Amino acid sequence: MEITILDSLEHLRTRAGAALPGQHGRRHACLPLPDGSYYISFLHYDADKGLEQRLEILCTRGGLFLAGDRARLKETLEDLPPQAREEPFLALAWFLYLLLENDFDNLERLEGAINELELGIIQAAKPLRRASDRIASLRRTLLRTKRYYDHLGLAADRLAENESGSIPKPALARLILLQRRLSYLRQTTLEQHEYVTQVREAYQAQIDIEQNQVMKLLTLLTAVFMPLTLVAGWYGMNFNMPELSWPLGYAYVIALSALVCALCFWIFKKKKWF
Repeated sequence: MEITILDSLEHLRTRAGAALPGQHGRRHACLPLPDGSYYISFLHYDADKGLEQRLEILCTRGGLFLAGDRARLKETLEDLPPQAREEPFLALAWFLYLLLENDFDNLERLEGAINELELGIIQAAKPLRRASDRIASLRRTLLRTKRYYDHLGLAADRLAENESGSIPKPALARLILLQRRLSYLRQTTLEQHEYVTQVREAYQAQIDIEQNQVMKLLTLLTAVFMPLTLVAGWYGMNFNMPELSWPLGYAYVIALSALVCALCFWIFKKKKWF
């Protein structure tokens, strides 16, 4: 059996033949070809590099042909068990299964980063700087991861249907295991996405609390100095008031204003509004 990493996606499409019209622009595809072969295309998300890269596979009765990130493909193919190298569709099932080998560890690291961010938000006296950027980055990573699992899951489901009848039972059994692993990974990704949403809500609540504290302070300051507006309006009236001719009138108004502000401050402090 032949297992070949082709130099480019165009080379693989040329080998697949003219049975792929209109499929090149799709984000994912899993097509049974007339000769019993299968053409698979999806965006593989590499969590270590943080990149989405096109991966295309052509599985025929005579071999397995792949095009994409050569280094990643070569690394994954090296882990194929000996029995999988004897049958193309079994090799395909094992290859797709091994693509997810490190994903559990990646999701655990991602969960740890979310938990660390949550603790930082909760323990901080003020909202963390750039926390919103970190939350957005985590949500973007989880979205790409979920999309990758969705596309790979659709391909695994289509293969498991075995429309052409060319996929042997050992490969179908491995595809069932692949579906189970994808189901678990998708569920874990959705839970982490919900976790990030809760962290974002906690961060937004912290921002709202800080804004409420600022508004409360401004309101109290306004209330403390509002009586001065009444005093100014009172003595600004165009009437002949006795205090205007009193030598100590100016000092009296200053003392009255200070006393009113101090009294308001004492009342607010006693009611624990500060």
